[in-house]
Amino acid sequence: MSYEQLIKHFKTVTDIDLAIDHLSKKVKSMRKSAINATTLAEKLAINKEIKAINEINFKLKMNYFALEDELNNA
Repeated sequence: MSYEQLIKHFKTVTDIDLAIDHLSKKVKSMRKSAINATTLAEKLAINKEIKAINEINFKLKMNYFALEDELNNA
C-alpha cells in the first residue's frame, strides 16, 4: 500500500497513530523473518519491503501535523 492510499483511509488522528504503530511492528517482525530466511534472495526481497515500509512510515511522521490539520479542518 502506498502513502497516498494509506492517508485516504484516515478519519481521525488516532488512525494516523495506529498506522505508524502498525507499520513499526510490521517492520520489526519482517526483520526477524529476514534473519531466519534461508536464501540471500529471500533476505534481499524482505529488506526491499522493509525499506519501502520505512519510507512510508517516515513520510507519515514527517507530515503528521499537516495530516492532523487536514483531518481537523475536514
